[in-house]
Amino acid sequence: MSLPITRRWLLLGGCLLVALWLRAADLGRPSFDTDEYWHVFAAQAVNTTGEPRLPSGNLYTRVRWHTDQVAASFKLLGVSEASARVPSVLWGLLAVLLTYVAGRRWLGPAAGLVAAGIVAASPVMVETARFCRMYAMFQALYLGTLIAYAAGWEPAGVRLRRRTLWTAVGLLLFAVALKTQTLALSFIPAVAVYWLGRALIRPRSRYTVFLLVAAAGAAAVAVTGIVDVPALWAEANRVPDWAAARQQDYAFYLKEWAAWYPWLAWTAAAGAAITLFRYRAMGWFLVCQFAVPFALHSVVFDWKVRRYVSHLFPLLALLLAPLVEVALRWAWAWLKALVEPATPRATAGARAGWGLAGCLLAAALAAGAGPSVAQTLSLRNDPRRPRWRQGYTFLKTQVRAGDAVLAAVPLSAHHYLGTAATHAFNGGEFDRREKAPKDAEGLSLDWYAGLPMVSSLETLQRVQAKYPRGWIVSNRGRFMDDAHTEPALRAYILEHCRAYHPIEGSTTVYVFGWDRTMEQVAADVTEPSS
Repeated sequence: MSLPITRRWLLLGGCLLVALWLRAADLGRPSFDTDEYWHVFAAQAVNTTGEPRLPSGNLYTRVRWHTDQVAASFKLLGVSEASARVPSVLWGLLAVLLTYVAGRRWLGPAAGLVAAGIVAASPVMVETARFCRMYAMFQALYLGTLIAYAAGWEPAGVRLRRRTLWTAVGLLLFAVALKTQTLALSFIPAVAVYWLGRALIRPRSRYTVFLLVAAAGAAAVAVTGIVDVPALWAEANRVPDWAAARQQDYAFYLKEWAAWYPWLAWTAAAGAAITLFRYRAMGWFLVCQFAVPFALHSVVFDWKVRRYVSHLFPLLALLLAPLVEVALRWAWAWLKALVEPATPRATAGARAGWGLAGCLLAAALAAGAGPSVAQTLSLRNDPRRPRWRQGYTFLKTQVRAGDAVLAAVPLSAHHYLGTAATHAFNGGEFDRREKAPKDAEGLSLDWYAGLPMVSSLETLQRVQAKYPRGWIVSNRGRFMDDAHTEPALRAYILEHCRAYHPIEGSTTVYVFGWDRTMEQVAADVTEPSS
């Protein structure tokens, strides 16, 4: 099943068009999620003051270049959910293109197209490309780093000038990827394991030299203290309360991806075996680049969030591509045999057998991809995203001047309610409460919104004593999670506050209210006259 160059470009163009539609269709329908607000407000501040300040007054400098991209999109398209996510869409398209480039270089054009198609339609990749955060950009930078490394250091006999150029490009991409997301560090042990495997097979190869140089460099870093490794390790393993529940769930990422790809367990193993058999060294390189970081994220690293391994999915797609290519080749050969003149019985039987096997394999892969495609299409109205817009649209019809508004994600009220909440209904993001300043009443201030935090029953009752009427707005996940909402606080709210959800049939956002003015009116009516 050879592909002429014109057909390759047409198929690649089709992949990119599908990828664009899946990433951009109804881009503004889901409400902003928690992490998106930080870039949204910082970007608006960049456009007005030149500094990425949050409503709290604090500077939000993490991944400043992504905030600047969002700011540029706001200038061009206006402030909206869709325009905030446009930079991620563009980076997501680049990730699809780079997947094809890597596949064509390492496995051949057909496998490159297959891998690009998998990445284009995968919910793992579409989800992050429809999110105003740095993950789609990190995916492209990480894959670009691997392409540059392989181009500069894997081929034998590469001229020094070209090797130096690719090395410089790789180091630059790695540095930017590392500043974007520290998870880029997993590239180092993956390459080290790859070198080790190559050195064990050929002890006198250049990979033995690479390992010796790397070991000497690591020893120099440890001895000189240029990098505070213990402090870096302690920071990497600092787990906030909300992440503690997943700390020992070593199968977390496997279960998350298997929910979208029911056939993942057997296809990943089969794809890796075929890739190793057909491509030897490059197959080993791909296996290491995927398996080593995936194992580290699953077993060693304590923080487990589905998006944290999304940059590894293109590598999984490249491992799966030869398996899909084999199935398509067998099926194509069988179809050709059906229309060609009669062939010797032995040859015809062999073709029929391989062709039937290919058709069955292709059918199994297509059936397994069905849930994945359905999940990808559902991301246009992501069921996991809280419907903050709908929740605050309802609250606008109920809230009065002087009411307290307690928001689990304070910046959501700032954006959708059109005015700041009075309090943050949480304990502070990423355990910042310990270092947070206090207000006049002794309540810790939320780092992002600058609002006093209500995180216990005692603080809520203090707020209720001050405000006769008030509202609590929380997404269901935070409200039902003990790490965000104490059980005693949750029980009190359920018993003493009126619930106004579901809103528009959705329970992703909970709205509770209290009204002591009505209690006072009722008391005045029932009190006997003198």
